[in-house]
Amino acid sequence: MKSEVASRQVFQRILYSQAWEDPQADLDGLRPGPDDDLLAVGASGDNALAFVTAGPRSVTAIDFNRTQTLLLELKLAAIERLEAEDVQAFVGARPSSRRADLYRQVRPNLSEEARGFWDGEGELLERGVIHVGRFEGYLGLFRRWFLPLIVRRSVRRRLFELDDLEAQRALYRDHWDGRRWRLLFRAFFGKTVMGKLGRDPAFFRYVEAERVGDLFRARFEHAICELPVRDNWFLEYMVLGEYTDPARRLPPWLRPEHHALLRARARATLRLVTASFEDFLPRQPEGAFSCYYLSDIFEWMSEPAFVALLEELWRTARDGARLTWRNLLVPRGHPAAFEGRLVHEAALSREIHRRDRSFVYGDFVVERAVRPGVGAPV
Repeated sequence: MKSEVASRQVFQRILYSQAWEDPQADLDGLRPGPDDDLLAVGASGDNALAFVTAGPRSVTAIDFNRTQTLLLELKLAAIERLEAEDVQAFVGARPSSRRADLYRQVRPNLSEEARGFWDGEGELLERGVIHVGRFEGYLGLFRRWFLPLIVRRSVRRRLFELDDLEAQRALYRDHWDGRRWRLLFRAFFGKTVMGKLGRDPAFFRYVEAERVGDLFRARFEHAICELPVRDNWFLEYMVLGEYTDPARRLPPWLRPEHHALLRARARATLRLVTASFEDFLPRQPEGAFSCYYLSDIFEWMSEPAFVALLEELWRTARDGARLTWRNLLVPRGHPAAFEGRLVHEAALSREIHRRDRSFVYGDFVVERAVRPGVGAPV
């Protein structure tokens, strides 16, 4: 097996500096306990850290982009060296003019490789590292050049003061929705612009839908009109570029109530791996993992590559292991060849998808592996 996108230039730098998937949705699907070993897409590291708070025995965070692993290492070191509010200030969740000084405090807990990288990235550190990913920059262009043409910032801020769905719908209807909004959203979040500025054209190789901007707009409307916005930090960052109420809207790894637990457990629980799933899994024994957080990695794979990777996921799974993944634009469910080996938990998948705060996805999938007699490796 060979990763189809790992060699793309976009993966030589930070692509995502924040997580864009709701970790609570995956925790509801995976249900990790103290005897579980969880394999997770690393990406920005936010969700791997959030999974640590659920108490599994181990979390292996894997990403083939080395800079993403170095970003997770920086966040982990910040948790260990700084108090909760200083972590927020250092990474950019709060305003701060002290980031250079805070980095000096964090630096001793970094590996030699991580120090070598971050010592040369002072500009990224000064901006706050949660803002520096390619995708976060893409959303910044949206906020700077497009959103002001549609709705004032004061109106956008007012949205997050609401606690009523009908009020949210009224604000969207009266101040947001309209022909110009629909046309601009379709263009900016279409395959061409997103491929050039936000992700990479390779992400859309297997996408058959044409007007993907219209699909994303419908999902955006769902987030405003059908879900409470009061705790949706994904939506707030998308439309404001900041977190205005850290007590209510903040990624779990940055919340003060989780700080002590992460400081005590994250280093021992987390294993950081730079590799593709295709390279990593064949080297693992049967029964290595009991939980799999797979993000949307199947999105950019051909059907044969998806099936081959699913075989390795099943081979390394324990009996009863749980898998979660998301479908953005390419529908992926387990093929007929896996009937009896993977069980799709359809009702749970639908319920989690309905309330998933990371609203951009078209589907949320929960699967359970059936491997009688296969437990953890000795």
